[in-house]
Amino acid sequence: MDTPLNLYNQPQNLFVAGFIGAPNMNFFKAEARGGLVSLPGGAQVAVAHEGPVTLGLRPQHLRLAQPGERDIAAKVHLVEALGAETVVHASVNASQPILTVLDGQPQIARGAHILLAFDDVHVHVFDASGQRINQEP
Repeated sequence: MDTPLNLYNQPQNLFVAGFIGAPNMNFFKAEARGGLVSLPGGAQVAVAHEGPVTLGLRPQHLRLAQPGERDIAAKVHLVEALGAETVVHASVNASQPILTVLDGQPQIARGAHILLAFDDVHVHVFDASGQRINQEP
């Protein structure tokens, strides 16, 4: 048993990562090679593991990329303007869904192509059995 914030910030397995937090965490299956994993769209993340992994990114930890930032390219399918935040439903490589929650009221249209950035500190890595791989040195 752990505190709700620890479960949210450091989920120990895929079940907890997908269950705690709303909206649900984005998951990307990938292969770690040479200490790197490529996300759909080409963004790379350093990981302390080799072999099959699942990367997790919470929708609140994605943002619109600035020029020069590592990014994930996505096509927008639905925009929910909620006032203080905007929920964007999109896809990467035409099939991998990705959800992001952006602060404020960015003007994003259905069908638009957007670039999403993230910080490594917010990437969750899970092994093939669904257990957390700690990234701290």
